[in-house]
Amino acid sequence: MNVLASVFLIFLLACSSRDFTGLNSKSSSQSANSSATEHSAIKNNELENAQAKNITDAETEVPGDRVYKENSETESDFGGITIGNGQNDKDEIEDASEPILVIGSYLTCNIITSSEVVCTADNGMQNVDYQNIKLLDENLNEIPLEELDFVVAGNELKITLNNPAKKITSIDPCGSLGGGSWVHVPGNSKYGTSDFCVMKFEAKCSQADGQDCTLDESPISKPESTAWRNISQNQAMQACQSLGTGYQLVSNQQWMTMATNIAGQGQNWTGGAVGSGSLLSGHSDSSPPNPCPAHTDDSLNVVEGDCTNLSSANDDLVEQRTHTVSGPFGQNVIWDLSGNAWEWTSFSTSGAKPALVGGDPNGWNEFTLLNAGSSTSPYLLPSQLGQDAPTWWNDSWGSSQAIGQYYPGPDFVGGSLMRGGYWLDDGVNVTGLFTASMETNPDFSFWTLGFRCTYTNP
Repeated sequence: MNVLASVFLIFLLACSSRDFTGLNSKSSSQSANSSATEHSAIKNNELENAQAKNITDAETEVPGDRVYKENSETESDFGGITIGNGQNDKDEIEDASEPILVIGSYLTCNIITSSEVVCTADNGMQNVDYQNIKLLDENLNEIPLEELDFVVAGNELKITLNNPAKKITSIDPCGSLGGGSWVHVPGNSKYGTSDFCVMKFEAKCSQADGQDCTLDESPISKPESTAWRNISQNQAMQACQSLGTGYQLVSNQQWMTMATNIAGQGQNWTGGAVGSGSLLSGHSDSSPPNPCPAHTDDSLNVVEGDCTNLSSANDDLVEQRTHTVSGPFGQNVIWDLSGNAWEWTSFSTSGAKPALVGGDPNGWNEFTLLNAGSSTSPYLLPSQLGQDAPTWWNDSWGSSQAIGQYYPGPDFVGGSLMRGGYWLDDGVNVTGLFTASMETNPDFSFWTLGFRCTYTNP
């Protein structure tokens, strides 16, 4: 008799929201249009030598710094959650390992048969938005809600598949997190990451214009409205942490995990194969000269001058705003990692940072000038992994392949890391999946600069 695997699905029943009084991310001076000056050289005299604070994530404290930590090993599962494949129709359930505790409660889901899932919640089902559970079929596609029947009895939830042509094979552990839509990203031991969930969309708030967001509310991942901007790195950290335990501002290790996963898949290149053409660079043509909302339909992933969403099949493919992340739960779509708005990472240092062989520390440089042999953190390209770099990576790739460019900042010392570029077309192909700027400090904010959060099971 085949043995059923158990799946533990994390649910946030309630997210404790922090009140950050006195902090407002809206800038007093705003511009309706962007310029190459804004994109390339945020004036040094606007910057302060602020010290990095709030050491988080897998970063290790060095006096005065938040620095990158390389981990030699990582877990292959999702934060200790055993992922079952549900590939049988028997009635036995294998004894489950210990469930994961999240903010005082958890939901444990077991695939009973290929058409039935049973979940239990220690604290009852009354506060569980159980229809957010993402069940996957044998092709790792999400099963629509209309093909599922939900019956709640006490602290037990029974989910039955009513489409006999499909089978339940797995449960996406990111499908039910609070704070909007999230996607699962497999960890990469080379960057010291375990599996994590990341916001599918740039962080937003309840306001239609992301410049009107304030820190008295928590960020949400949703297609509507423009990205939450005019926020400092320190404030972005606080905003993500307001979602609850396990939430954080995306780390550079996590960014590199996503970017490397994406760059290694042909569907994220204009030519349909890795290295063919260029990587999809997103909204980066200054048309319009501002960020745009996303869309509920992932196929409408290109925008024109008025932010009208069009299909990339009918427009310039390189401007496609979506990338595909591959993992054990199928192909997950993520929006605007390249273009639309700059995004903070949690990395900041007052020490050395990756240097160039030649080039200008106070300007934009091709990544081909990066000293890939340097061990100085943070990682900006897969080539810095040395012999552990993926075999498909080509060190000659640069802005022509929409890899992006690098702005080190004064004297290759100090700075906080933002990535991805934004909507501006400055004629030198700055925007890209690996684009990196370290010319600012943790208290800097600007109307082109946003963020997104991740979740890792504590």
